[in-house]
Amino acid sequence: MSVLGTAALIGAGITAASGIASGVGTAIGAKKERERIDKELERIRRNRGLTAAERSRFEAAAAAERAGLERRMQAEQGEELAAQAAMQGGVSGRDIFLREQARQQARTVQAAEAGQRELAAEQARRAEQAARISQLEGLRTQAEQQRIAGITTAITGGLAGGAALAGRATELGDIQEEREYQVDIEKARQGLLDPDQVRINAGGRRNSYGPRL
Repeated sequence: MSVLGTAALIGAGITAASGIASGVGTAIGAKKERERIDKELERIRRNRGLTAAERSRFEAAAAAERAGLERRMQAEQGEELAAQAAMQGGVSGRDIFLREQARQQARTVQAAEAGQRELAAEQARRAEQAARISQLEGLRTQAEQQRIAGITTAITGGLAGGAALAGRATELGDIQEEREYQVDIEKARQGLLDPDQVRINAGGRRNSYGPRL
């Protein structure tokens, strides 16, 4: 086979290999991206809402607020009792009951406000995570589509390249047979080859040049 023919076959083979390599590379990259997304999705779904550390910070802040509230109420109570005692000479049981009721109400309000802040943070975090999950699921779908496309490219690229390789080989074979036939004709003209042998040689070739003699 000629140098050009060999180069053509090599080129067709390279084309086939390139199509396969490109498709496989795309499929592998998409598969890794899908796996990365799956890991992130698993992590988010396993840790929905606030983290343990964040909940601890909210609890610590609420405890500090309760302590501050108690200190203020005790100070106010002492001042009120002292003022009332100076003015009336004593403190009734009803006054003590009403003051305690007011303090309890203040504790309830403070606890509700602290709980509401933590709940709002929890809801905001879950909404943020839900949006991220939705985004990741869309990216995962794209990665899966790219993986399938890569596999398809590898298969079709290999088949197309193989067909081109086979077609080029057939074409080069035809050219080579034509050259051999022309050499036989020239030999027959020079008396170096029997014309019958030329017909036999032509008939044995794939393209059968015999009828042209």
